[in-house]
Amino acid sequence: MTRHALLCFRGTGGEWGLDYTSRVAQACSALVEEIDVDAPATMGAAPVGAATDPLAPSGFECVHAMVEWAVAWVRNNPTRTFGVAAYSLGAIGAVVFAQEFRPGGRLQRYRPNFLFGVTFGNPARSRGHTFYMGEDPGGEGISDIRLPEGMFGAEWADLVQTGDLYGNVLGNPLVVKVCRDAYALVMTQQLHDPLRLVFDMLPLILRIVADSVNMPLSIPGTITSGFLGLIAAFLPYLPVDNDKTAAAIGAAVQGIGFALAQPPTAPHITYEFAEVWPGMTYFDLAVQHVNDWAARTPASA
Repeated sequence: MTRHALLCFRGTGGEWGLDYTSRVAQACSALVEEIDVDAPATMGAAPVGAATDPLAPSGFECVHAMVEWAVAWVRNNPTRTFGVAAYSLGAIGAVVFAQEFRPGGRLQRYRPNFLFGVTFGNPARSRGHTFYMGEDPGGEGISDIRLPEGMFGAEWADLVQTGDLYGNVLGNPLVVKVCRDAYALVMTQQLHDPLRLVFDMLPLILRIVADSVNMPLSIPGTITSGFLGLIAAFLPYLPVDNDKTAAAIGAAVQGIGFALAQPPTAPHITYEFAEVWPGMTYFDLAVQHVNDWAARTPASA
């Protein structure tokens, strides 16, 4: 039987057959065929040693590699119907890939083949966007990349937990900007897993706090959980007399809470356990979404 393709855009270190996107494809295998988007972020079943490899590609370079691979796949399969499943860094790749289907994009002519998408912890999530009838978690993705407005309706689902800093930065635009600037800088450096990423972002955010309150806070380049615990206890006592200071402290509070969750970065790595509503996890909802939309349109090879 002909099935739709499901292009799987993994997060850093995602292993083929084991990560969220692969497991969704497996759960929906009656209707979709797993297509693994190749990129330095995944490297097949091998773990990624990017945290200690000075020659590792940057996050942005990995996104570019994902997009180019997927663009080539579509061109080589011009009549194949497909959807995407994406997680974390891979979700940015999926969004940039989707941009190629806009009028004037490289894949505009193939737009009718692109049927649906689902993401976990999407850093490129637009403010307020979740899934059909989903509750707004109140924030937006930490990246400045976005899906083209109006390109998708309910067929594109962004699944995100409220405390997931990468997919749901809370606060006003100034708070978002502080987090986004730190994230963008780290993304230009070598590839990071979710935990290393936030620990490399936080010194940048805390230096913004120090500058905004005009206090000689000593922020080391490498921080520990113990240091973050001390800073977290200190932050409520800092003077807040302008919007910049309030935004910097708000960003720091979110970042520290995310890093010190149990396990660290928990809201970003527990989508198979966390319930979107009683009795259904985010992962279960992703499976339901893919099965629903895949069944609505006959597959084409």
